[in-house]
Amino acid sequence: DSAIFPIVIDNDLVGTVVTLGFIKDDADQSRLTEVRERLAAVGFSGDEIERSLGAIHMFQDSEREHFTDLSELVAQEVVTLHLEISTREDRISELNKELGSRYKYDNMIGKSKPMQTLYSLLDKIRSAESTVLIQGENGTGKELIAKAIHYNSSRKDKAFIIQNCSAFNDNLLESE
Repeated sequence: DSAIFPIVIDNDLVGTVVTLGFIKDDADQSRLTEVRERLAAVGFSGDEIERSLGAIHMFQDSEREHFTDLSELVAQEVVTLHLEISTREDRISELNKELGSRYKYDNMIGKSKPMQTLYSLLDKIRSAESTVLIQGENGTGKELIAKAIHYNSSRKDKAFIIQNCSAFNDNLLESE
């Protein structure tokens, strides 16, 4: 009186949906006796046990078939959701690689001596485990430099957070 549906992904068994304990009719007294004993063992009174057992639905064969179909559908949905999540994770990985290549130093426009000095500095700091404060005039490429640092570092797979520090007071920035 059970239904077992394997969850198979890429030919690997990763789980199982199991439905147990179908009570077909009053003839399943041995099961009901076992349930009574278990409930009594954890402290239920006789009245509570009988009320609980009275609420148990007796499955007809047609209902059991519907319930097992539902359980099989749950197993199929788990596989479908896993495949959908895997597809999305792969796409995110592709987009991150594409985004990272966009911010390589070679793709930056500046080739002057000051820019070459900046690229050398970026190479030195990209492995640092620290936050970075970039200062400069509007339109000078601060955000581009921040993204270059991030996407060329070991943190490239983690979240990239930009914060406009002009909204903070100087004391707060110094304490950080």
